[in-house]
Amino acid sequence: MLEISGLHFGYGDRKVLRGIEAKLLPGTLCGLFGPNGSGKTTLFKCCLKLLATPAGTVSIDGHDVAGLSAGEMARQVAYVPQEHDSPFPYLVKEIVLMGRTPHMGRGLFDIPEADREAVAGALDAVGISDLADARYDQLSGGQRQLVLVSRAIAQQTPLMILDEPTSALDFDNQVRIWRILRRLALEGTTVLACSHDPNHVAWFCDRVLVLDRGRIVVDGSPEEAITESTIRSLYDEACQVSRINGLPVVIPGFAGRGGERGPVAREG
Repeated sequence: MLEISGLHFGYGDRKVLRGIEAKLLPGTLCGLFGPNGSGKTTLFKCCLKLLATPAGTVSIDGHDVAGLSAGEMARQVAYVPQEHDSPFPYLVKEIVLMGRTPHMGRGLFDIPEADREAVAGALDAVGISDLADARYDQLSGGQRQLVLVSRAIAQQTPLMILDEPTSALDFDNQVRIWRILRRLALEGTTVLACSHDPNHVAWFCDRVLVLDRGRIVVDGSPEEAITESTIRSLYDEACQVSRINGLPVVIPGFAGRGGERGPVAREG
């Protein structure tokens, strides 16, 4: 569904992406994991054709994105950015309805019932139907993030790209969103989502791309990618990967108490 080949990008003399290679099959939930400044957001922008790449190609469903129009791109891929502020007092249901514009030939004033149902279903899927008539610009950052995820679901594209979709959410909503992404993948949507939480990547993803200094250094299953050696190489900090109730759990390699640092005992 998504193929990236020999992708390079830089800002002036600063190289950001260096020969990225990746191929995602339909129905895959892939986590993009790596430290700040490793090039994750830049990679997303190149995939979305928001940045022109000097070398390499990005293809969606076999089509080079360089040759796709804005409308064609919007029917192929939905994007959830890290944050979004609206300068206008749109209602939540209007923001989510904007996800339907690639499929609506008559604009926003004569809305087909199928599009209304898609909006209602997307709001319900994220659990924010009660916010439908609320003003988007009066919501908290976490609530706005839920609305953006709902908008992407309403867009009903075969590919969804999410840039830290749970960074502003409480724990309950973090798990809710990842479960929704898991379900979308099971239904056939290809999902590429970046996260700074190795546990989310390990718990929910089929596959993980680890990005460091503009290169993919690991491409594999969560078990292959989220390891003690990988975390240490990225962050120069020891950690432990244990199993609790059958789930892999990444924990710090020390426990702080009273200013002291000591080892954390393994479990399982």
